Amino acid sequence: MNNKLEKYADELINETLDFIKENINWKITEHDLLQFINGKIQMNNFDLNVKNNVSFEENIRDKNYFPNPDNSKIIRKKGKIKFELYLSKKETKSVHIIKEIMIENL
Repeated sequence: MNNKLEKYADELINETLDFIKENINWKITEHDLLQFINGKIQMNNFDLNVKNNVSFEENIRDKNYFPNPDNSKIIRKKGKIKFELYLSKKETKSVHIIKEIMIENL
C-alpha cells in the first residue's frame, strides 16, 4: 500500500469527523458527507472514484447502499458511521480504506 495515500485517507476521515462534530445539529446526511469527502479529494488533486461511500447505522449492512439526496440518512449524535474510500493518483497505486467509527466517541 501507498503510505502517502493511507496518510491522506486518515487525514480526510479526521477532517470529516471534525465536520460532523461542528455540524451535528444541522441535520447533515450521508450524502452531505460524501459530497464533502469527494470535494476534498478533488481539491487535493486525487482521482475521484465513484465507489467512495458513507453509510450510517443500518445502511452499513447493505452492501449495495449508496447515499443520494432522496434516501440519505441523517447523521445522529449516536450510532456507527462507515467510510469506504478508494484513493489514487495517476503516478501511484490506489488504496482502499474502510473505517467504522462510533459517533458518540467523537
